[in-house]
Amino acid sequence: MPEWLSVFILFAGCSIGKLVPANVYMSGFFSSATWLILAGLILGAMITFVGLDEYIAERIQHIFNKSYSNILLGTLLIGTIFIFLMPSAMGRVLIILPILSAFTKKIGYEKGSREEEGIILIGILSTYLPAFAILPANVPNNVLLGSMQSLYNIHFTYISYFLDFFIVLGLGKLIIIYILFLILYRNCKPPLNIAERKNLKMNSQQKKASFLLLITMILWITEKWHGISVGWVGMIASIICALPGSGLLMKKPLRSIGFESFFYIAGIVSLGNIARHTEIATKVSNYFIEQFSIASMGQYRISILWIILGIIIGLIVTVPGIPAILTPLAINFSEMTSLSIETLCKLQVLSFSNIFFPYQAPPLVVALQETGVSKVKTTGICITISIINLLIFSNILLYIWKVI
Repeated sequence: MPEWLSVFILFAGCSIGKLVPANVYMSGFFSSATWLILAGLILGAMITFVGLDEYIAERIQHIFNKSYSNILLGTLLIGTIFIFLMPSAMGRVLIILPILSAFTKKIGYEKGSREEEGIILIGILSTYLPAFAILPANVPNNVLLGSMQSLYNIHFTYISYFLDFFIVLGLGKLIIIYILFLILYRNCKPPLNIAERKNLKMNSQQKKASFLLLITMILWITEKWHGISVGWVGMIASIICALPGSGLLMKKPLRSIGFESFFYIAGIVSLGNIARHTEIATKVSNYFIEQFSIASMGQYRISILWIILGIIIGLIVTVPGIPAILTPLAINFSEMTSLSIETLCKLQVLSFSNIFFPYQAPPLVVALQETGVSKVKTTGICITISIINLLIFSNILLYIWKVI
């Protein structure tokens, strides 16, 4: 069953059954995280329309096309740059796939070859896995942001979230991904046809789009000073690129944009408020507090338990569901321990940033279906990165946060 249909059932069931007031089950639409998703969809459509994605790919790939290891590095950089440009993970994956397929063909790698597989797989993973460390770049990040704002009036700014997570989780994962691919694809052939260097220049549309994205990024980073949330900064940028005569979007752009993720975020944020309003969250958290004698545990053991609980939830409901379920429980755990609500919310990132199986992440599933890349190999890489993330990166962050 698609996520958007589940959300519609949730809204209809709450309304017809009078389970909770309308301002509770529709509260997801009041969250800036929901509107950030819509902004990301529109800005992603703009990037595709003006060809900025292909321009960036061409520029980078012409620099890194001398050897297979260089091509892997160039592809990893493209995936990373797209994280900052496009808040929609699904959009990034769908844009990067045709670019990489065309490039591998251009430099002489056959479809289905080991060389093509490595390039496409590193592009997918580098644009998805490190994105958990950048606020608007993945669905779970936005669910966490929306749930924290809605339930506790706690707000992450773009820059505070970036500083908390990217240096360890983001850069750390990029380094691990590159090393893993150098090992897994160490005997691959160099490119058969070196791509010709072109004198690439931006056209006027691409310049306007780049300037708009630059200003948007600056406003996201400086949210702490101007006070406009990332969601509404994104919506302002979307309005500007949608203005008649801007030349930055196709005619009737909303017809070409999929709104599934917009409704999904609205529903998942609302679900957290429903759990809190009906006191289901309180009962569940009290059960765990009693079963594991949390009150007598130290900070580190509680943090590990909280992270593992999130991972188990992610295996059942996929990773976007982790913050929707855990965030309402945070207040009860906080009252029984020395950990603050904000720290417990931050610890959730250490749960949902672990992807053990591709089915946990819809963008990965779509990418594997579109390309035919080995699911077994992808699963092995994901498990390896997640184990390293849990054993090394998570403990580094717990030490930095003075939990250890």
